[in-house]
Amino acid sequence: MRFVTPDAARRLAAECANTLSQSLQPDGRFIYRYIVGQPKTNEGYYSSTRHVGAIWYLLEADHALGPIDGVQSAALATAEHMIEHFLMPYAGDEMLTVLDEGFARLGSTGLAINALCRLWDVTLDERYLSLAKRTAAFIVAQQQDTGDFIQIRQYPLGVIHPARDAFSAGQAVLGLMYLYERTSDERLLQAARKAIKFLDTANYGVRTFSHWMLYALDKLYAVAPEPSLVSYAQRIAKRMIEDASYRKLGLSTPIACRAEGLLAFDRLLGRPGFEPTGPERTIVMRHVRQNLSAVMKFKVNAGQFVEGTSKPEVRIDFIYHPGRAFLAYALQAEG
Repeated sequence: MRFVTPDAARRLAAECANTLSQSLQPDGRFIYRYIVGQPKTNEGYYSSTRHVGAIWYLLEADHALGPIDGVQSAALATAEHMIEHFLMPYAGDEMLTVLDEGFARLGSTGLAINALCRLWDVTLDERYLSLAKRTAAFIVAQQQDTGDFIQIRQYPLGVIHPARDAFSAGQAVLGLMYLYERTSDERLLQAARKAIKFLDTANYGVRTFSHWMLYALDKLYAVAPEPSLVSYAQRIAKRMIEDASYRKLGLSTPIACRAEGLLAFDRLLGRPGFEPTGPERTIVMRHVRQNLSAVMKFKVNAGQFVEGTSKPEVRIDFIYHPGRAFLAYALQAEG
């Protein structure tokens, strides 16, 4: 198997950011999906959640690799579309939530905090930080006494929807930690710690290989290191390493997301105050390199990745998940 080098990973991450920025349309949306070789279109469902994720990736890539020509301006333009069309007031003006398919969604709202925080980093415009705080207020309001979150509510009535998934809570905690890094608001940290205590006990995201939980655990460990966070992260990473059946699915996103998750776990293992075990990190990075090589099978053009071997559709998240994995690998290789 031919491994992706750190230099190649930097180039690939930049290509993904370029492709996304160049797909921005006059209305502020991305060209969401298209079949390779066929006219590009945004007909049908357009995911606000993936739109938000794309903004976050553009800003992260431009910050780490840039400036990349046109990427920051594209991110700022499409962020205005997010603010105008996807961020909606909830129960008054003190809280904001992201609407997707007409529902107020916990995980989508968490991702919006990441994007808004990065927008503030770039511009120092207090409007973005204010929006991030109101968005975080929604997440905190969804936390129950147990520490768990309500994940979906009907909008605008607020009726709880019974559906649950294995990634929204991780996205929510990650968003809280992004904002905490910039505000030192102890309420955010306490909400995150309370959530993780419950999620750890529930083994949330372990069986489902949740890379979002590994992102969240790494961020929390950076400011509040506890052995239980490492143990929780190890269970998720161990599952990813021991069950590599996802590579046989012929799909790009599961491979890219596992690489993202294992890279987040490797960052945690390298945090100050933690005594890393050499063999563990060696095994983790071997699997990361295998996944990065495997995802290259789905690359069709510069910055374009398709859904699968027999699924020739390009979509914005099929671009930014590999992009995030390549970006993290390049940065961690640089130390």
